[in-house]
Amino acid sequence: MTTHTVKIKALEATETTVTVPTMLGTAEMEFEPALRAIIDVDDKVTDHWHYFKPEALVNRMDLYGLDNEIEAVEALERELVRSWAPVQVAAGAHMRERLGGIDKQVEVVWEVPTGKAQSAIDTFRDRIDAFRKMQEPMSNGQAEHD
Repeated sequence: MTTHTVKIKALEATETTVTVPTMLGTAEMEFEPALRAIIDVDDKVTDHWHYFKPEALVNRMDLYGLDNEIEAVEALERELVRSWAPVQVAAGAHMRERLGGIDKQVEVVWEVPTGKAQSAIDTFRDRIDAFRKMQEPMSNGQAEHD
């Protein structure tokens, strides 16, 4: 049973300086280059900007056993929605259940072609691959995600 729907309208690589909306207009902010998803949630929250480091894709792939970075973006968006509308989980639940990145109660719909989204991800291919290589010892059973 789906309780929330996230529509990914864009996934893009950001510049180091971006203009962000504020209550009083806009402001210039400095960021490390990152990925930005522009999403709608349940047609109630619209054009929400969700920034995340490309390395987060590697973490989600490892945490949830995902096959690709597109699935990792979906997991990040599910986690975001779950943080807005938390559900109760059993005491001692694994991080996968607590974060909810594979929670099927949050449906993810891509309005942007996933090939275009993958191109934005590939902008950070060197960073992603370097982070994945750095994580290899931990993904070989030397670290637990609990």
